[in-house]
Amino acid sequence: MEIVIASIALLVSIASSVWTFRQNRELTRVARLSNLTSIVGVEGSLGKVPSALRFHGIDQADLAEAGVTPEEFAYLLTNCTATAFYHNTSNEDPDEPFAEGSYRRAMCVTPDFQRAWPLLKRMMNKGMFVSRVDATIAAVRKT
Repeated sequence: MEIVIASIALLVSIASSVWTFRQNRELTRVARLSNLTSIVGVEGSLGKVPSALRFHGIDQADLAEAGVTPEEFAYLLTNCTATAFYHNTSNEDPDEPFAEGSYRRAMCVTPDFQRAWPLLKRMMNKGMFVSRVDATIAAVRKT
């Protein structure tokens, strides 16, 4: 009888540990998503306060060289940051260009985006998204 009770207690303990692990993982995901919302809001404000770009080592001359206005830069940055959150948490091949006909590839093939990308990349963390944008631009330039 003691063995049965000990076995049941062990199973309950294991189930509790698994549940706790899954809950902690979900809480981490929700915290990251909440943080993303804040980051995107701050990045969006760069279009209204372009002088704040200096804190990231970017000035008006950099924007002019990239061929974007502060508002366009803020739009592209928030767009890329939000998309990066999705791609950086997925299991993808970092060397695979975005698919033909996809929203992201349509943006990557434009000369305007390609000119702005090096500047945008300076504001982004390395990861799956940055790798895939680089792969897409490289593939487009080969054709």
